[in-house]
Amino acid sequence: MLINRDEALRILDDLNDGSFEWASKYIEMKKLPTIEEPIKCKDCIWWTKADDSLQGRCSMFGMYPTGAWFCANAERKEGAKE
Repeated sequence: MLINRDEALRILDDLNDGSFEWASKYIEMKKLPTIEEPIKCKDCIWWTKADDSLQGRCSMFGMYPTGAWFCANAERKEGAKE
């Protein structure tokens, strides 16, 4: 199970015993990057839906993924949900 950084900080805050060790762990946790929800193909500027299929075409890679796929190179379309 994954939890986001803010939830982890709330859990860690509940364990606060005032020690230096706790404070250093809290500070390190705050430095961690947050995890964002991946941008699905259906919400990406590179994906075009095929009219008669669940698939579309990715103009970046030339693949034919469904709208539920995602990759590290996605760029959110204007107006697509975040």
